[in-house]
Amino acid sequence: MTGSELRLLRQSLRLSQHEMADGMGVSLRDYTALESSPSDSIRRSHVLAASVLSLEQAIARQDISLARPRIRELALQYATLVNTGAVDMGD
Repeated sequence: MTGSELRLLRQSLRLSQHEMADGMGVSLRDYTALESSPSDSIRRSHVLAASVLSLEQAIARQDISLARPRIRELALQYATLVNTGAVDMGD
């Protein structure tokens, strides 16, 4: 993920840089540096945090299209497992 892709994700979620930073668990300063990254230099942990935040926003807004494609695919697969009883939700 590049800084530009991260910025596009934030904009699609209609979040401010501060809200995105807070949701990802990083400082605003660190987040703005991530958005300024010119290449695929964003650490995997930051990509995962942004992905989880996109899923949280998709659920909160009841709009699965807000989730990043791979996260959306995994969430739908998990929902299928839950609906078929393959996952014990009692834990």
